[in-house]
Amino acid sequence: MVTIHIGPDERTLDDRYEPWVTQQITRRRQAGQSVCVRVTIKDGDVRFTLTTPDCPSTGGGGFSPNRREQQIIDIWNRHDLGEGDLAPGQVIAFLKQLEGIV
Repeated sequence: MVTIHIGPDERTLDDRYEPWVTQQITRRRQAGQSVCVRVTIKDGDVRFTLTTPDCPSTGGGGFSPNRREQQIIDIWNRHDLGEGDLAPGQVIAFLKQLEGIV
């Protein structure tokens, strides 16, 4: 299962997430709020959360990812989701690629 959190709101990857992601990020930006996106993945041997830079620290990290986890982390990094400003399209592109893995 994949859960997408943007601020306090959440959706699963099974829901119609594309317009929701765009709306959530755009609305927060227009309100002058920071945009925190967390993607939690629980699928077999994959169990972890990825966060964008504007999310408060949860003290995670420090684990050695398995092959599938590393594949997901590499996709996250390819879409620059660990960097500064993010666009809805970056998040959606990551989630679309994630659908083929989990």
